[in-house]
Amino acid sequence: MVRKERLGMNRKKFLASVFLCFVSALSGCSNSAPSEAAAAEELVVSHDHIAVGPITLAEFSDGFAIHGVGGDTAVLFAVQPTDSPERARGIHAARRVGGHVLADVTPPPEGWGTPLSIKIEWFRRTLPLGSSEGQFLVLDNRVPPLLMGTVAARLYRYSYRFQTNSGLTTTLRETHVLPLNTQALAPGNLPDGLAYPGSIALLPGGRVAVTDNAWGSVWVSDASLDSWSFALIDPRFAGAVGGTIEGVGLDADGNVSPYTLVTPAPPFLGLPPGLGLYPGAHSIAYAAYSDEVCFAVTLGMNPVLMTPSSGLYCIERAALLDTNLPPFAKSGDFMAGTWGLVRPVVPPTPGLGDLTDGVDYDRFTPDSPWLYWQRAPADVAGGGCNRLRRVHLDTLAVQELACDNETFAWANEISALPPIIPGLGVTTILSSVGQEYNNPDVNALLNGVPRYFAPSPLPVTLVVSY
Repeated sequence: MVRKERLGMNRKKFLASVFLCFVSALSGCSNSAPSEAAAAEELVVSHDHIAVGPITLAEFSDGFAIHGVGGDTAVLFAVQPTDSPERARGIHAARRVGGHVLADVTPPPEGWGTPLSIKIEWFRRTLPLGSSEGQFLVLDNRVPPLLMGTVAARLYRYSYRFQTNSGLTTTLRETHVLPLNTQALAPGNLPDGLAYPGSIALLPGGRVAVTDNAWGSVWVSDASLDSWSFALIDPRFAGAVGGTIEGVGLDADGNVSPYTLVTPAPPFLGLPPGLGLYPGAHSIAYAAYSDEVCFAVTLGMNPVLMTPSSGLYCIERAALLDTNLPPFAKSGDFMAGTWGLVRPVVPPTPGLGDLTDGVDYDRFTPDSPWLYWQRAPADVAGGGCNRLRRVHLDTLAVQELACDNETFAWANEISALPPIIPGLGVTTILSSVGQEYNNPDVNALLNGVPRYFAPSPLPVTLVVSY
């Protein structure tokens, strides 16, 4: 049986490698419209031929920040959290094949606040060929980070339908208000809700997990999304005070140039100039292969040992959902530096797991052992490049998949897309182009003046799944 499984896995790897070589050849010679097989401005093929990309599938003509991304076989979605000079915040859409821009997602009655994440709950292909319909969730924090803890975040559930002959229609079906924390962010206190959600993950059975990047906690819903339980907390996963981040990325003129960023800090912290509050627990994903819930800690610190805790972590789903264990007892003793039921899969290492916002697992290939992540900045510690990587959930081996500064620009979230052609053993990772260093709502050093480059792309990287 083991030999048969190994032969099947090797066959999948072979088919995927052949497909990627074919895509690589087409991308180098085709002048057709952007697609997953053509028209990449710059192509990066890893040395062992496991990845091709980034390839821009669609783009919006103006410049703005993209925080969350998602999609199905027909439609791509881009979540814009703040207004830009030319475009109001919201959720924009484009065709996955051909890149044509579609209608925006219909706002909720109260309008968008600070939408951050989108997750496709289910979809199906429909006729005419190239059409689809489905359902997705949107996390809207309602307020920017400066006002964290003042307004409850919301989860919106939408249905959608895209037809090649009539376009995209979206309908708001449900609104769910997340519990708001009322406790002071202080040693010895435990939260009674979320201060500032980081992202959401879809769990089996219709449940949803949400990170809180202020407290460093994880909350889990029931299947109705109306009841929430406090599942995990550790001060090493909480947001941390940090200084400036220096890197390189596209500027308003479309040139790769140096930037300096410092995030705004809530007034109640009383931080001096030059210091900001950076997220702790951020993107979160469910990994079917190991039945674990995994998340990134963007900037974390052990408050006792004063050692960094920025990295990627996983916990078995059963342990996360175990109500017999207190949330603070699941991750070991931070004073002793132990991790308990939580395991670091990418331990704190400058330039590797730190300053990571985007994490995802390919749920459309549930026997794949890889967890994908992308650091936000292109800084000296990271080799001066925006890098997409993955880690093997058994061996913890790390592979670099793409390195780019002319398409990637501060990934806030990444999303594994369903395969257009099933059975090839290829994972498609869609990266958000966040431009946070160009966003005055995130970079306090811009003094309110946006510096977005245009156009705003939706790039993917194609990777052998095994």
